[in-house]
Amino acid sequence: YEKVAGEEIYKCLKAVRFYNKLLLCQNGIKRRIIKGVLGLIKGGDSFSHMIINVEPNKKCIDVNKKLLDLYESAIDEALHRVEEYYNAIKRDDYLDEFFNRNFL
Repeated sequence: YEKVAGEEIYKCLKAVRFYNKLLLCQNGIKRRIIKGVLGLIKGGDSFSHMIINVEPNKKCIDVNKKLLDLYESAIDEALHRVEEYYNAIKRDDYLDEFFNRNFL
């Protein structure tokens, strides 16, 4: 992403934080207002599922735990891969086959 400026990344991160805070409904009034506005917008109902509940969904507890476990187990590998990438670039050396792929 060489062509992406730091200011552009910062602007995007601010937008993500704004919308996360907007959609986190800690009280019923805000939830009703947002759902009401979405109901007035054509196709707005399809976005109502994005409103974040304060209380966790009990159906998601097991999945969330599994995702957190996977995330925590990936930290060591990520650290290793970042170091490997940095050292290869620094020495102008060959990158491991791990880096020769995409996720499409």
